[in-house]
Amino acid sequence: MRLFVLTGFSSGLGLALHDMLVEKCQNDKLIFLGRSLKDKNNNAEYFQIDFFDKTYKWLDGIVLDNDWDEIILINNAGVIAPIGKLSELDFEEFERNVYVNYLSPIKLIFYLSRLAKKIKILNISSGAADKPVDCWASYNSTKAAT
Repeated sequence: MRLFVLTGFSSGLGLALHDMLVEKCQNDKLIFLGRSLKDKNNNAEYFQIDFFDKTYKWLDGIVLDNDWDEIILINNAGVIAPIGKLSELDFEEFERNVYVNYLSPIKLIFYLSRLAKKIKILNISSGAADKPVDCWASYNSTKAAT
């Protein structure tokens, strides 16, 4: 059986991916991780999490079997803030961006890679990774790193 895990599903591309997975993957297990919750359906579980939690306690609530044939992870969650000149940014906001956009997806990859025979990873990036946007230092760098 396949397991799909999607982070960041509340709007935009993430919401479109959510809706497509719910419609097309009815015989697979679906897990959605994000800031908001949706109504559950038969093959999906929703977890309201904060990717900025540096202890990664949000992983504790995601109890999974380790006998999946394949896991497909779609890392879509991301934040743009803080926006501004690097010299004027709040470090905690910058650090939050690094955790949400870079470190938490890596932690999730490590966690899930131990639960399946095969894992496919799709990291959703941004044009800002290749063509940096002024005053988006944290977003540009973390999306490029991902």
